[in-house]
Amino acid sequence: MKQLSRLFIAALALMFVFASCEKEGVFNPKKKISEIYKSSSYSYDGETYNTPKYLSERWNWDGKILKSVDYYDNDGSLDYSETYTYDKNRLTKVSWGSTSYYELVYDKNKLSSINYYYSGTLSETLKAKHDGSKIVGFEYTGYDAKGAMASVPASAFRFILPAANVEDIAKAFAKISEKAVTKDIETYNIDFVWDGNNISEVKYTEGAYTYSIEYEYDSKINPFYGLFDISEIDVTTIMSKNNITKFMEIEDGEIYIENFEYEYDGNVPVKRINRYSSEGYSSVSITEYEYK
Repeated sequence: MKQLSRLFIAALALMFVFASCEKEGVFNPKKKISEIYKSSSYSYDGETYNTPKYLSERWNWDGKILKSVDYYDNDGSLDYSETYTYDKNRLTKVSWGSTSYYELVYDKNKLSSINYYYSGTLSETLKAKHDGSKIVGFEYTGYDAKGAMASVPASAFRFILPAANVEDIAKAFAKISEKAVTKDIETYNIDFVWDGNNISEVKYTEGAYTYSIEYEYDSKINPFYGLFDISEIDVTTIMSKNNITKFMEIEDGEIYIENFEYEYDGNVPVKRINRYSSEGYSSVSITEYEYK
């Protein structure tokens, strides 16, 4: 299934990526998100299913510092909370109430590596590659891909494939986890092509296999720019200054395209709309942002 392939690469490659800024690890947005709401509908074989608008996230700030984010299910119950740990104003750890967490290691003002610990054991490492002030890629080493994937909340990939329902992601993730580990150590490269302050292409390479996603943007402020949240936000949302309006996935000569529409209040988005249709299936996903 095409979506399974997209989830596999996204889950293993894009979930760990960092924002390049003057001092890497610092998130100081001009507009601070306070809450995020979601709603959706999809139709399949003549049947329509709706998820009414509900509170999806609550962002908890201490002055200029984002301390944590609470994530909610569509029934209003708290799913989990993600906590940020800092050294002064620089992010050093992302965790969600367990012995599994991400550790950020720096060399002066630049990110050196990202280490993921699963149940207290080092599971994955990404070594950052720089060209001047920009991160241009990562060298990935995975020691236990199956265990690492099993520990990440299913909703962690909502910004990698915004059209996908959490239920679809969870099912795909279960299949991926069964087949993820084929050898003790996995290695591959992730490289970024930059166009000004936005990533125009992400390339994944493992041996002779290559996979890429190309992006287009608006000219408005991306409220997630600079926030290193490795389990929640994808590479382009973290590292690009503007908002994605289109992505084109290219794999084995096949092309998959998704488009995004926005409504704005001044220079920031307050609503994102994603419409998708294919072979009797159609969906509309809406994300709404409220600011402090």
